Amino acid sequence: MSQDHHQLPFVLSLQLSTHHCGNEYRTLRRKYLLLEDESSTLGKELSDVEDEVKTLEDEKIALLDQLVVMEGLIDPSEMHS
Repeated sequence: MSQDHHQLPFVLSLQLSTHHCGNEYRTLRRKYLLLEDESSTLGKELSDVEDEVKTLEDEKIALLDQLVVMEGLIDPSEMHS
């Protein structure tokens, strides 16, 4: 019985340590999932911005083409589509 009595603090310590590790794991897992979700959201936003940049670049080229024609630097029939 004395031997069991000495093991009790060790068992309680082990249980508390395991409980602490479990809580720490859950906390880290929750943080990981939040970061993963945020990363996905940022990836979508980046894709949207890249699409908008491409659209603006296309519009810029079209406007420059119009300007070149309006300035008489190129005949409209020489313009490529």
